[in-house]
Amino acid sequence: MHVDGGPDGDLHQMLNNSAARAKLLDNIYSNLVENKFAGVNIDLEQLPRGDRDKMIAFMQELRSKLDGVYLLTEDVPTDDGASYDLTRLGE
Repeated sequence: MHVDGGPDGDLHQMLNNSAARAKLLDNIYSNLVENKFAGVNIDLEQLPRGDRDKMIAFMQELRSKLDGVYLLTEDVPTDDGASYDLTRLGE
């Protein structure tokens, strides 16, 4: 799945639409189960600054859905503290 950042991008739309977010979470989980993967790495780039808390909520929802059964990692830029809350994402 390709997700673009920016105020009009797919990432912004997904993070701000509960149905789209739930669909992505279900798709990730289904792929893990179906393919017997050990986990998933999330790499959502160009996060709009206004969606910082939405990204944290998405990752918390995903972590909860994976329920400690699957490995969850995330790629984040270390030089964009305005958009990415590294402390909270690290939790």
